[in-house]
Amino acid sequence: MISELQLPTFMREKVSFLAALARDMVRILPEFTADEFSDEGPEEIDERDIVELVSSLQATEVDLALEEERKSNVWLPRNAYAAILQSSLDEYYRQNGSVILAENRFGERLSDDPLISANLTSLANWTKSKAGRLRLNKRDPRWVLVLKAKAIKRRRGAAKFPDNSSRSTPVSSQARIVLLGDWGSGVPDAVKLANEIWNSYLLPDIGKKELHIAHLGDVYYAGLKKEYTRNFLQHWPVPSVHATNVKSWCLAGNHDMFSGGKSYFDMLKDSRFAAQNQGSYFLLENTDWQVFGLDTSFDPRDFTGNIGELYGEQAAWVANHRATVANKKCLMLTHHQPFSAYEPVAENLERRLRPISALGQIDAWFWGHEHLCARYDQHDNIRYPVLLGHGGFPENPKTKLSSSPSVSYEWLVTDASGFLLFGFAVLDFDGGQIAVRLVDENGNLQHSFTIV
Repeated sequence: MISELQLPTFMREKVSFLAALARDMVRILPEFTADEFSDEGPEEIDERDIVELVSSLQATEVDLALEEERKSNVWLPRNAYAAILQSSLDEYYRQNGSVILAENRFGERLSDDPLISANLTSLANWTKSKAGRLRLNKRDPRWVLVLKAKAIKRRRGAAKFPDNSSRSTPVSSQARIVLLGDWGSGVPDAVKLANEIWNSYLLPDIGKKELHIAHLGDVYYAGLKKEYTRNFLQHWPVPSVHATNVKSWCLAGNHDMFSGGKSYFDMLKDSRFAAQNQGSYFLLENTDWQVFGLDTSFDPRDFTGNIGELYGEQAAWVANHRATVANKKCLMLTHHQPFSAYEPVAENLERRLRPISALGQIDAWFWGHEHLCARYDQHDNIRYPVLLGHGGFPENPKTKLSSSPSVSYEWLVTDASGFLLFGFAVLDFDGGQIAVRLVDENGNLQHSFTIV
């Protein structure tokens, strides 16, 4: 990840420049082609795309101004348009050879900035396409706007929601499930964490016990095809040759939905995720446990995925399964949080599952979204609630809200620069109980407890 793209001041400068440039884009559209500018598809942009582009840039300027007022040193927008802009800028700088390795938490920085140094008169070097239309040079700053406008267009043809309700996967009573959340950044220490998982908690136990690994969602910045390739699949803790030895699972986070979700569902076609059947929710089950992986991000109203909702019949599907086997314990896995000690949370998710939580039928719940880690005391009838969003995006410790839910353990271990160390959870099932270990990127055990 390019460190400058996380800085509110840097990004506000770029957004202001691009917003002014976008207002002039309609003038060149009739003679313009962008059919080779992205690996995401050949679609061309039109005036409607540019109008939406200009509006989204203006909204991003406002968001960045607020971040500057808060004196934030890391900006990760929970806004689809802003995240798509980050992705477009990332691609622009890489295409222009402006990204170099750096010894910081993000792993990369800019060597130069062709965006601001651009002379639009000289850099708008037009060449003829095969169709006889004009094509922009990739050093032209308008290329960033083209990439973003194309991603905006793709959002309108968003993915359909697959029905996975008829399937469940049997899991051993002695299985191991490794959990990591918000991991898909591609930063060096996230890659190090993946290697630690594979070398210490998966590879040594192949053939000894049943192994699973589940990602709680978010591939940055906007769930685009190139981001799944570069930041997720090539670093996933399970090598492809071991697809049959370790079952892999991946929930959808809000960032996975920002560009419409199609690339997320395409990613699930990878052989390592075959057990998931290309659906965004799933059920693992044995004689003692039901483990539900739920999609809290699919939202066809606008594909921002920020509310934390259960689309379709997921809530009823869970309730039906719990009604028939209420003697089994229940473990929930989601991207979004049912509640939080660190930020205000809408009650959509908690309300949808209230019919079973009110009966005390949720024994444990692990989620991500916030880039922190905390184990809460029992809350809202959930006996073991755990925030596990510290898998791969750099974050500083946060101050808890007043009157927040009680926290029994808070992950506060940091590196020399003050960023929280990344971590993951190892869940070892033993009949009706689960031994849980919270491990950091360096392989050090930070906390453990047993779900009994």
